[in-house]
Amino acid sequence: MLDKCFFCKDIENIKNNKKNPFFLLQLNSGYVSIGHNQYYKGYCLFISNIHASDLHELDRELRNKFLIDMALVEEVIYVTFKPKKINIELLGNSHPHLHWHIIPRYENDTLPKIPVWNNPEFLINKTRPSRYELNTLKKMLLEGFNKYQKGSGFNKS
Repeated sequence: MLDKCFFCKDIENIKNNKKNPFFLLQLNSGYVSIGHNQYYKGYCLFISNIHASDLHELDRELRNKFLIDMALVEEVIYVTFKPKKINIELLGNSHPHLHWHIIPRYENDTLPKIPVWNNPEFLINKTRPSRYELNTLKKMLLEGFNKYQKGSGFNKS
C-alpha cells in the first residue's frame, strides 16, 4: 500500500471493517463501490485490489481477472439499470491506482455525445445520494450480482 494513495487507504479501511457506505462488494480482483456522484444513476467504480498505476503493470493472469471482473460489473449495471449505453474509463490521472469508472448513459442524457467529464452538470451538480437512495442502489446492484451468480438474465458465451 502506498501511504498517499486514496484507493489503497480506502481498501485498507474496507479490510479493517471501517464503515464505507459506498462499498458494495469484493470480487476476485477488486472492489465495487457506488460512485459518490449519482448524476448518472448506477455509476460505479471498480477498484483494483492491488496498487498499480497502469494495466501493463499487472501480470497477465491478474490483468485478465481484472478485465473480466470489470466486464461483469458493467454487465450487472446494464442489466440492473437498462441504460442506452455505458461508458467505461480507466484514467488514473488524479488517483494513479487502477480503477474503472463504469457510467450508465440514458436516453434522456442532455449531452449524449460528450464524455461525462465534459458535462458541466456532472461536474458541478455533484448528485450525492441520500442514505435511502444509496441503500436502494445497493439493493438493486446486489440483486443483479446474485442473479449473475445464479446464471439467470445474463448473456453467457
